[in-house]
Amino acid sequence: MHNVYVTPDGRYAVSGSVARSVISVIDAETNTVVWSVKLSSGIRPMVFTKNPDGSTKDIIVQLSNFHGFAVVDFATHKEVSRITLPDVPGQERETDGIQGSPAHGLAITPDGKTLWSTSKYYDYVAAYSLPDYKLLKVVPVGLHPEWLTIPPDGKDLYVAVAGLDATVVVDNKTMKVVA
Repeated sequence: MHNVYVTPDGRYAVSGSVARSVISVIDAETNTVVWSVKLSSGIRPMVFTKNPDGSTKDIIVQLSNFHGFAVVDFATHKEVSRITLPDVPGQERETDGIQGSPAHGLAITPDGKTLWSTSKYYDYVAAYSLPDYKLLKVVPVGLHPEWLTIPPDGKDLYVAVAGLDATVVVDNKTMKVVA
């Protein structure tokens, strides 16, 4: 399994298998698998969007050997979209050390309006609007951004940049590196 996440409403634990390419949704009260879905390749980081009532709308998931993310509808258990991160014109893809994961880090702002994704191929984070998944901005952050987190105040995005052994801070409003 590649990490376990809890849905926004706290009702489910969701795990992904890199080896089996399966997302498993587990009822947190009964500790039983209530549904699963098999995707085309290994399951990597995940985040969730919410319905107006706070229940889970979508699972956004990065996949092994895919430069982007897939969207799984929580109600139907089906993949409904796949978004490929943009290539950078004139820049060669960085493939050393990506460990089968050209995109490996997702975060959603607390207001639910912006999704961030990493690109290890091109050393950036990309912002997408929600719920329409339109590209807003690409922000270079350094070699191999791996994980993302946003504190509850939503002011900044923190990017673990493995190739620099550093953390880069991006302002969520201006979408610029601030530290």
